[in-house]
Amino acid sequence: MGGVNFLSVILDILLMKFNAKPRFVHFMPLISGGFNVESGIYRESQSISIQFETKLNNISKVLPDCYKPTERTVVSASFSYNNGVDFMAGGGYNIGSISVPAKFQGEEDNVEGSYVVVMYEDKTYPIILGREFLGVPKVYGDISPVKILPDGRIRCEVSVWGHLLFGIEVELSSKLSDQVIESMNKDPSGGSPMLGYKYIPSIDGPPDCAYPIATPSDSIIKEIWSGEKGRIYYGEPSWDDVGIHKNILDVIKSLKCGKVVGVSRSFSSYKLRSDAKRLV
Repeated sequence: MGGVNFLSVILDILLMKFNAKPRFVHFMPLISGGFNVESGIYRESQSISIQFETKLNNISKVLPDCYKPTERTVVSASFSYNNGVDFMAGGGYNIGSISVPAKFQGEEDNVEGSYVVVMYEDKTYPIILGREFLGVPKVYGDISPVKILPDGRIRCEVSVWGHLLFGIEVELSSKLSDQVIESMNKDPSGGSPMLGYKYIPSIDGPPDCAYPIATPSDSIIKEIWSGEKGRIYYGEPSWDDVGIHKNILDVIKSLKCGKVVGVSRSFSSYKLRSDAKRLV
């Protein structure tokens, strides 16, 4: 009987919180009280990335049916090192991701952005938040520190259980001027949104949810360097080494790196806006 009363009290508290905090999104466990949608501020972020050409058909194969490739058949491999994150109590986490251009043309929405094929992160909390709320295909991985070689080349890598999955190497040739950066910062929300696909399987039958999501962000660039030389490289782990990550790596490799069209390194701050939109 006491157990029933305790559960009743907990439910009453939760219902009060639901009504009192309409700006909160509620995650498991429900006793956490929710997540403030005004969060998502990254005070310091370093990003290293490479873009390379591939074939249209390669991109089509990695997109859910609701998305279509754009005319720009360019794959992006990016690493991001974040700190001063408000929902991490001022701490941070690191990211290694693969994304492709995509567009959604629905009954109400017509959106073009960057669809995330996979996003590796080295902290559990942002993985859970991003998967449950934003539909981003996040999984755990070990992200190397930024490696700066004696000749100036920069390397970043993702590994799992001691086995390399993929890495990038970039050579930077020029730094953008303050005037160019000032121009880019005039419209902090001018970049394309991050596209995801929220998928939660059910115990039996059709998935509990399966639909596309677009998440915008506002960024302020502090410094940025660019170049045209770089490469993406891969490990050769077996299923016995990394399990399901072998399947993920095989899909990444199927994008088949062609001509490198650009590399960059930037320092910025940004807000990942939680006014994410379900696309219809």
